Parts: sequence; structure tokens; C-alpha cells
Amino acid sequence: MSTEAEQQLLHNARNGNTEEVRKLLETVERKEVIANINCKGRSKSNLGWTPLHLACYFGHGQVVQDLLKCPCSVEKASWTDTLWRTNGGHFCTSHNKVGRQIRIPACVGGNTLFKFIDPLEYLRRNGDSVNDFG
Repeated sequence: MSTEAEQQLLHNARNGNTEEVRKLLETVERKEVIANINCKGRSKSNLGWTPLHLACYFGHGQVVQDLLKCPCSVEKASWTDTLWRTNGGHFCTSHNKVGRQIRIPACVGGNTLFKFIDPLEYLRRNGDSVNDFG
């Protein structure tokens, strides 16, 4: 079941509305509204995509960082999916569960390199410890 809050989260993540995403995440955290942060879109424009997928694909780095601060994201939106849906070569940085800074692909631009790289190998090549993701 999709709630209004989930639809707003998907819309705002897709469009890079950072403040609206933050407000929604705060209301969910305070349990003022019920919403699954890992919800998947059901409309034609976001079918099967989570807020994290949408923010990554459309290059909204701050939204990506805010989503990663929540109990959401990378585990539910698999690295393979997130990297595959990213078509660019730009990155934002965030922190994983143990506080280590990680690189997150976060923009569009036509680079399809990620379709052919194992996500864990990609992180290793860039100096990120894959042992931090457990």
C-alpha cells in the first residue's frame, strides 16, 4: 500500500527538493506519519524505483546524503541497482554505517561504465573498505 507521504517522498527525491525530503524524513522519524522510506514507485515515471534510486539517477547529492542518514537505502536499494541506475561520473560523499566516508554515484551524464563493474570492486578501487558494509 502506498501512502501520500511515500508519493511525496518519491516525487521530492526525484526532483531534488531537499527541504521537503528532510521534512518528510523527520515526520516519519517522529512517527507523525507512516511511510516506508524504501517505498517503490508505482507510476510510469518511477516504476520500481526507491527514493534513493531516483535521487542518485537525477543527480541530487544532498537528497542522497539525507536518505543515507535514515534507516533506509543501500540494503533495500541494492548497490547493483543504484549503480546501474546511475549514468554519470560525478559523486557525492556520505558515510556508511560505521561512519566511514564513501562515494555515491549521483548524477546523469551518459557514462554507462557502472553497468559493467561489480559494485564492491568499484568501491575497492576507490579506496573504500567493503568490510564496512555489513
